[in-house]
Amino acid sequence: MNIDIPACIAELLYEHDSVIIPDFGGIVGIYQAAQIDHVQGMMHPPSLALRFNENLVINDGVLISHLRNKFQLSLEDAQVLIREYVAQLQDKLQRKEIIVFPKVGRLYCDFDNNFRFLQDSTNYNTTAFGLPELQFFPILRNRETLHQEAPLPQDGSSQPVRQKRSWVRQLARQELVPMVAGGLVLVIALAILFGPSEAPAPAPFQAKPVADSYLNQKPVREARASIIDLPGTTETSERTPAPVAKAVPEAETEIGETPPMDTEESTLAPEQKVCVIITGAFGQKSSVKKRLRELIDLGFAPYQDKKGRLTRVGIQFAYEAESDIDYKLSILRDRVEDGSWVLSE
Repeated sequence: MNIDIPACIAELLYEHDSVIIPDFGGIVGIYQAAQIDHVQGMMHPPSLALRFNENLVINDGVLISHLRNKFQLSLEDAQVLIREYVAQLQDKLQRKEIIVFPKVGRLYCDFDNNFRFLQDSTNYNTTAFGLPELQFFPILRNRETLHQEAPLPQDGSSQPVRQKRSWVRQLARQELVPMVAGGLVLVIALAILFGPSEAPAPAPFQAKPVADSYLNQKPVREARASIIDLPGTTETSERTPAPVAKAVPEAETEIGETPPMDTEESTLAPEQKVCVIITGAFGQKSSVKKRLRELIDLGFAPYQDKKGRLTRVGIQFAYEAESDIDYKLSILRDRVEDGSWVLSE
């Protein structure tokens, strides 16, 4: 008897939110609201987003019961049939082959042995059954054409009604424009009549004397002593000038190159533990930059390293309890990549 287990999984997804393959994993359906693709002009109805969870390995009896009722099998025969099917799936994954679930999706392992699931186009949301994807075309209107369109008359004739111009537009075209032009002419005439007759002559150009030696020399300020008339001196007595205080030249500061910024990370305390969570591995630099930008926008400290030809991207942080790791791992799986994992080296 030819028993198609993948076809049974596709049938169960219409009735259950998740279908578990014992000792292998489960396919979970998550409700996804209707979406509008403005780029391609498509409207998608509500659907179920399918995800593969390798942690759901406990047998819930749904798949076995379906096989027994459909093919009239005993409990032992159904269990043996599922064990053989799981062995085939694990063998394909070890050989890096793609597992195909018809009308459901494709499952494979990447270079880091992480599960990747690609959903098929089948919509398993029964509430939206029969709703197709719609193609829409936006109507582009010119603003000038939109304002110039005249409404049709209410009597049923095909001749459009001419819109009456308001009194403001008529006044602006008939009276306001000539008044403004006449005012400008009057202002120009008054400026010519009552303006200054002669413009002030410009000051003659005077060339300043240039010192004989001025290149790369700092000015030396000399303090000149004031001459003080001492009591008892005559007008003809010689006045001895005070000694000139020589200015001390300022110390020249050497201009060197700006020291490079310290880009090294701060040293962690000995009692702190560091955890690294990987969110993906990429071969293109653009994908690496995009993932780093997503992690920085979420407020995480980014992390990256080379693994063969790929660049692994994730976050790194100091933690005290294991609950901190679980909390950040749940955020990354929810907002960035559902296949994020903890790096243990």
